[in-house]
Amino acid sequence: VAPQATRTDTHDVGFMVGLPTALAYEATDAVTYRNSLLTAARSLAGRFDPDVGATRSWDFGPWQFPVIVDNVVNLELLVRGASYTTSNAERTSWRSMAASHASVTADEHVRANGSTYQVVDFNKTTGAVISRGTNAGASDDSTWARGQAWAIYGFTSLASSLGGQGNLDAARVSADYFLANLPSDQVPYWDFDAPG
Repeated sequence: VAPQATRTDTHDVGFMVGLPTALAYEATDAVTYRNSLLTAARSLAGRFDPDVGATRSWDFGPWQFPVIVDNVVNLELLVRGASYTTSNAERTSWRSMAASHASVTADEHVRANGSTYQVVDFNKTTGAVISRGTNAGASDDSTWARGQAWAIYGFTSLASSLGGQGNLDAARVSADYFLANLPSDQVPYWDFDAPG
């Protein structure tokens, strides 16, 4: 996965490189893994926009600055990177980016009932929300089950690593929605609002 660390065209560098290299480094202390993780963290940090307060998810589609709920899981790359870097500037910056992105996601993706939007599009100049919807769910107002799971996992991870009542609250309300809306067999459909 190391060659993926230099990718700056996707937020998924966190999924692709973050956890595998972190676990490899923690198991072996091999500096190669640490360096790959730091390179990937720098790549992800390059996608952060201070006007939006989040990292851009995609470089395709009709959106100006799309941020998807999945991206909250990628923030762990910035948090781990901050703990591995020797640069105080990177440490401070990456933790701040992760905290800001988490706060934006909690505010703009998580609905009052705990369900989530998959995609929120922001104005890249002002940071204002343009639209909320989905690319993978049943409809713009529905709740894509995998995205809901990403929210639970991501906010739980961030509550553990960064702290913050907001992260813990977002994790809890997302989990509460998930559990309260499971069908009788306890296996969610691909979308909580999917017909049938």
